Amino acid sequence: RGGEWVVRPRAAEVRSAFRAAAIGRGCGYVDLIAFQGGESNLEQWERDGLVLGDRVHMSDAGHERLAAALERAIVGP
Repeated sequence: RGGEWVVRPRAAEVRSAFRAAAIGRGCGYVDLIAFQGGESNLEQWERDGLVLGDRVHMSDAGHERLAAALERAIVGP
């Protein structure tokens, strides 16, 4: 409201529930906030042009970074 970015109180709880649901069903799970270096690192991602100004959606460059990391994890280097 005051122009400050704040972490939503239930964000960690929601991510934890998604992770548990995926693992419980034998699915992979990618924590995008962890991938970005944690909630406190979103400002850096914004400065680097990897996330849009809403700090929710990745830019094309951010998506490319994520895709490359997923490819390395699945296929290998």
